[in-house]
Amino acid sequence: MLRDDRYHDIARMHFSRDEVNIGEGAFAGMNAYVLRLLPAKNRVEVLLDILGRPTPVEVNRCSVVPVKNNLSKLAPILAA
Repeated sequence: MLRDDRYHDIARMHFSRDEVNIGEGAFAGMNAYVLRLLPAKNRVEVLLDILGRPTPVEVNRCSVVPVKNNLSKLAPILAA
């Protein structure tokens, strides 16, 4: 399991559809959206884009990192 300040307790994420980045395992580096929390299993169900199709996948809750969208990503014209 990764131990890094960037990784936080996913239980603090209250809403599904939050964008996260997978930090370890077979899907490391991929962005996904939270579908639901699975506290009994200590996992999170996320929606990944695999081969162009949305695929629900369960991952360890410690392996997800929230994606912080900043204004320059949402509106690139404002960053110029």
